[in-house]
Amino acid sequence: MASPQHFRIFPALKPPALKVSDPVFVKLRSEKSTGHASIVQTPETPEGRPVVQFLTDGSTHPVNPARILAVYTEAPLIMICKSTTDYRTLARSQVYKNDAVVEIGSSYGVCTGILAQHANSVFGLEVSPKLVEEARKRYPALRFELLNVLENKERTIELMQGVRKVFVDIGGNRTIGDVVKIVTLLNEALKPDLICIKSEEMVDDAEKHLNGSSDGVIPDGQAWFEGLQTRHAINVSKSIAPEQWYLNARKAGFTRNPLRYPMRVTADGNAICRLHNYKAAGCPKVDAADLRALPQPHPRTAAVV
Repeated sequence: MASPQHFRIFPALKPPALKVSDPVFVKLRSEKSTGHASIVQTPETPEGRPVVQFLTDGSTHPVNPARILAVYTEAPLIMICKSTTDYRTLARSQVYKNDAVVEIGSSYGVCTGILAQHANSVFGLEVSPKLVEEARKRYPALRFELLNVLENKERTIELMQGVRKVFVDIGGNRTIGDVVKIVTLLNEALKPDLICIKSEEMVDDAEKHLNGSSDGVIPDGQAWFEGLQTRHAINVSKSIAPEQWYLNARKAGFTRNPLRYPMRVTADGNAICRLHNYKAAGCPKVDAADLRALPQPHPRTAAVV
């Protein structure tokens, strides 16, 4: 039987009480990739400092409690936060050197770069060709793929085999429904140990279900998440259905300017020419010439054929 999923809001109003042997992360002023430790001695007074032992070199030090973050070990676990700062804090504190990690919505690659400091392997997925190009320039040693997770389920599952921790920040004008779709896909196909999500809308919704809890745990979180799936009409057995804009546009015959429709990508993550995809006459650059010479793929994934 699968383990029940746990749900937490980060940061909690009241951090958990730490015990000897608990894993923690110490926010350091330098060498940020070396903050993982465990508690070896708790303070005798509330004003005292716990003693931690760092995993990197085994050294022990008393540490200001304000610099200590709990590492949450229950799995599977979903952690949600509102701000970019909190999201990046989770990236630093909840990932270990043996973890395989992916970030969905990697943008310019900043958080993917943070994850790379702590994980065994990491790569980013992004829907914007410009952002992928820029991230590759900024972080040439890291891997970034152009992929719309919501439209390329099979490719997503293929790329993420072996991934145990996932960070999700799709931001922009994407709704909470899109976030729930992604989490549903991850739970169904990959069952990762940890999913960390940046979504102000999701946190606002979850806070209504805390029932006075101050430790960040969402009581009966599974029921809360299933309620989100119901409210956003997500069929769990068919989690990646065509988006409503696509159904409406197809019914209307794709009458808008093709460049105003969202970019779609091939199964291997390459952006498809929108003129050819959404315009009945296709792309004017397409003629008898070899299609392989064109800068973008020219298949027809829309219904204009």
